[in-house]
Amino acid sequence: MSKSASNYQYNYFLKDHLGNVRVVFIPATTREQKFAQMTDYYPFGMKFNNQLSVSNENSYLYNGKEIQDDQFISGNDTISLDWYDYGARFYDPAIGRWHVADPMAEAYYSWSPYNYTMNNPISFIDPNGMYVDNYDIYSDGNIVKYETDDKSNTYTYIKEDGTKHVVGTYNKNDKGLVQLGNIDDNNGSGANISVKSGNSDRMYASGDAVASLIGASADSGQEISVVSISKSDGSSPSPSTSHKDGKNMDTRYAGKNGSRNAIDYKGSKANFDKIDQTASASMNAGLKKFGWKDIRSSTLTISNTATVGGKEVTTSTNYSISGTTHLKGHYNHQHIQGYRPNVVTRVKAPSLIPMRPFKGF
Repeated sequence: MSKSASNYQYNYFLKDHLGNVRVVFIPATTREQKFAQMTDYYPFGMKFNNQLSVSNENSYLYNGKEIQDDQFISGNDTISLDWYDYGARFYDPAIGRWHVADPMAEAYYSWSPYNYTMNNPISFIDPNGMYVDNYDIYSDGNIVKYETDDKSNTYTYIKEDGTKHVVGTYNKNDKGLVQLGNIDDNNGSGANISVKSGNSDRMYASGDAVASLIGASADSGQEISVVSISKSDGSSPSPSTSHKDGKNMDTRYAGKNGSRNAIDYKGSKANFDKIDQTASASMNAGLKKFGWKDIRSSTLTISNTATVGGKEVTTSTNYSISGTTHLKGHYNHQHIQGYRPNVVTRVKAPSLIPMRPFKGF
């Protein structure tokens, strides 16, 4: 609400995904009068293209924080402060830094203690300076989990040379499960995960399992194509009975030339030969490294009968997918189970989370 002389009027805000006020509307008789203010921002929050059609400018803009626009004289220039007031500290969008050290700096020793949102203002806000909610996924198979009470998980893959790649931020439901979708390697992590079209209602994985899939794909350099995990309530989709709580799942075989098309080799050596055994071995080694100790598929048995010394002799040859053990009825996908990841929960943070993706009101 704003005041003009002795009159008050409602202000209506149009915000972006981070909660930044982009457009202010007011009740008016014409379309032109309704527009009161429009503001655009550089990524770290500095204003540009600030258009104002009323005398009272809204000061609660970037992240919904009040801008301190006090002015001072420097030589012949008048300079506006333009810092955002976050309560206990001020933020300078011109340099993308705080003017005091982060109160949780010791938990993020690889970042500057003055950094804002780990230099990722497109995805995060930092309202009170407490812990970030994330998974740090290391190339050696270790996963460090920073557990909080908010509704999203952020996943970062850390390569052997120490470089960090934020893979993405994903909402979790009331059961703590994340609805898995396609993930590509545009973030530089090397992780490629695809999900079967039409199976979105059975693509719910635990937060830990999502981290393990990212790690397994990035570490092996193989795309992991997921067929089915759990339902949104953690139950197992029919006809499976073991896909509970978003841990066990079915994945496709690694086809030759990078294909992840469905392959059914029941009774067919020709179809079995469409599977890239080297890629399968690499993918399955990555899955085992990041927690799934038991990977199953069906053994293909091909029998041949030949006449030897006037007698018919039948010989059988067995073929199996590299990195798997036998499970009946799994000729068109492999089942991964025995989930025992090396996940360490290092921090149990307060319920007020500072740096989080803003999902709107």
